[in-house]
Amino acid sequence: MIDTPGHQAFMNLRKRGGSIADFAILVVDVTSGVMPQTVESVNILKSRNTPFVVAANKIDLISGWKQANTLSFSESLKFQEPSVRKALDEKLYQLVGQLSNLQIDSDIFYNMRSFKGRAPIVPVSAKTGEGIAELIAVIVGMVQTFSLESLKISSNRGKGVVLEVTEETGLGTTLNVIVYDGEFKVGDQIVLLGTSGPIVTKIRSLLVPKPLDEMRDPRDKFNYVEVVKASAGVKVSAPNLEGALAGSEVMVFSGEEEEKLLLDQLSKETSQFLFEREVDGLVIKADTLGALEAIVSELQTRKIGIRIAGIGPVSKKDVIQASLTSPEKRYLRAILAFNVNIMDEAETSARDMDVKIFSGEIIYRIIEDYIAWKEQTEKSSIEATISSVQMPCKILVLPGFVFRRSKPAIFGVRVEKGILRQGVTLMNEKGERIGTVESIRFKDESVKEATAKQEVSISVKEAVVGRSVKEGDLLYSDIPSSHAFLLKNKLQQFISQDTLEALEEIYNIKRKKEPYWGMY
Repeated sequence: MIDTPGHQAFMNLRKRGGSIADFAILVVDVTSGVMPQTVESVNILKSRNTPFVVAANKIDLISGWKQANTLSFSESLKFQEPSVRKALDEKLYQLVGQLSNLQIDSDIFYNMRSFKGRAPIVPVSAKTGEGIAELIAVIVGMVQTFSLESLKISSNRGKGVVLEVTEETGLGTTLNVIVYDGEFKVGDQIVLLGTSGPIVTKIRSLLVPKPLDEMRDPRDKFNYVEVVKASAGVKVSAPNLEGALAGSEVMVFSGEEEEKLLLDQLSKETSQFLFEREVDGLVIKADTLGALEAIVSELQTRKIGIRIAGIGPVSKKDVIQASLTSPEKRYLRAILAFNVNIMDEAETSARDMDVKIFSGEIIYRIIEDYIAWKEQTEKSSIEATISSVQMPCKILVLPGFVFRRSKPAIFGVRVEKGILRQGVTLMNEKGERIGTVESIRFKDESVKEATAKQEVSISVKEAVVGRSVKEGDLLYSDIPSSHAFLLKNKLQQFISQDTLEALEEIYNIKRKKEPYWGMY
């Protein structure tokens, strides 16, 4: 049994193809329901395909709950008032609904005949012990339901995972390792991953915690052993462990050929999640390999580019790397930092270089915050681009609304399609230039633009009504070729259908004289 409060330690319990945890108990406060940490834990369990039971804890806090001297929830329930039972049912089915929103099919354990594909919920109280009997029974049933092959030791060669890297007085840097296969012996050669690449070393000593009743001096809390067999937790002391990565696999080997094979395996597997690339993308920093893997996998699923994925604090170098992203991809000028420190000079540089840093202790929250910022950044960028581009428009010169024939010509128009903006150059259906719109008035007010179906008056200095423009004429905006290309190929989904129709008509007019107009 490995107690991993929260979710961070569980992310380190990884091995090739999944998790070394064969089973998990997801503890949820029944009075509060699903919390951000619960969502994070569920995501990890799903990504590792780890079967689990939900322990709906703190039933003793349900208003009116009477503690019974039993470890059985079913027995304890007999002592409760109908109103208390109803209150508990409401909390439990609220939890079922919340888990359903996370794509987890669950139900209260006594309603289930099979555990295949479903997560049973067992009401318990860690304080009083009520429900522990049913929790154990459900765990036994689920373990029997799922394959037991993973519980077997497959070889004598030790395999484990680094849960934590810690400093111990008198020992220096040590590894807290979960041995999940084979055995570890003092003197064994081991290989694991470090910040600068694989580490090859030899086990100097193996330590296991003393029982609490033997522990008198906190400095003397371990027993030295010669061998540790799966499955067990052990503290490994060895030379050259500085820079060892929590979450890395650690394996025993013998001989040069086996050493080379394991080094290649480690390097190949971790290169998926620990890398630097000369591409536009985010910078990702995490405290452990397991956490980094979770973030990288999620971003790759969302098809978001990653420039650097690394372990350790956010430095000025990370900020500089993030700032190298192309200006048009502003949404990638960001750093996602999970459970790591941000150096002072990095924060200062980030402000100076316009790099956004997202940090926290919940992966999905960091990613959600980044996605929200990304969408807003993209929207702002698109809005800025659209406002700077000359928009297509088609207008009708209204008969009977000529207010001045020239210098400047002032006349009424109706916008048939698209957007008429101040400053746009107009042309007729033959592609002949009419002049530039100097001002637009709508209901005696000066405006910057007019949209489809609006009737406005416009001032065009170069135009002469009756000569270059006549009542009843259709006029179009004479937009640059590059703007037309941008609108059609990059911004099409962000502009209205009538604007696109105006653009298509302008294409037809311009290509009669310039066959390649609007292609670049």
